[in-house]
Amino acid sequence: MFALLPSELSFVIWNSLNVLGVFAASRILGGDKRRALALLTYQMFYVLYYGNIIGILIGGLALLWWGLTHQRWHIAGLGLVLALTKYQLGISLGIILWLMAPASWQNRCKVLVVPLMTLLVSLLVYPFWPIDSLRIIFTNPPNSLGNISLWQWIGPFALILWLPPLWFPLAAQQRLVALAATAALTLPYFQQTDLLALFVLPLGWLPLAGNLGFFLYAQYAWEGFAVLAVIPLFIYLGIIGPALFSWVRQRTVYPSV
Repeated sequence: MFALLPSELSFVIWNSLNVLGVFAASRILGGDKRRALALLTYQMFYVLYYGNIIGILIGGLALLWWGLTHQRWHIAGLGLVLALTKYQLGISLGIILWLMAPASWQNRCKVLVVPLMTLLVSLLVYPFWPIDSLRIIFTNPPNSLGNISLWQWIGPFALILWLPPLWFPLAAQQRLVALAATAALTLPYFQQTDLLALFVLPLGWLPLAGNLGFFLYAQYAWEGFAVLAVIPLFIYLGIIGPALFSWVRQRTVYPSV
């Protein structure tokens, strides 16, 4: 549809959808009605400059959560369809939100109706797209420039990081943030722009740390983005560290006085 419009108009509409998606996610997932700091980060400006899609997909995640919390199951399903456009983001964060929603399993299954119908229609229109997608991924892997995942350095050992946020007793909001940070650290491919999916969560002023990207790119070009892995790592340790300390303290046997 955008190809039918003048390129300048298409650019404005596309980026407006990205901004709207990030803003809506900041309000719905972040719960902050005063500011949406994710809009003021290097990652957001990067998305606007290059015409990335991540803002729209984050808007899909927000729509998923809004539908789940307002019992609009088909709207939630539509949001999941949007998020799944980018597999690693939609599958990981989509499943996290789907499982953490205050809904019964019956209602959670209702959310899947729209994605399943979309899948069936897509297979009717383009029967071999899953096979073609896998072939393209293996023959022409995604550009790893900007990848901040620990997987690129330690491989599958990164998956160990999933155990603490799944096991330790955490408040629902803490668990959501910890799991999102874990996804950023452990998925084989997590672009620095995907940090926007973290920045729309309730993190206080921390999203502004994403502006390190301006300095890192200016000094070290694409290779410098790897340093941004410290942001999800800081979030992860900030939640799991105290939980681990509390768990150890509760199980320590003190001698009687």
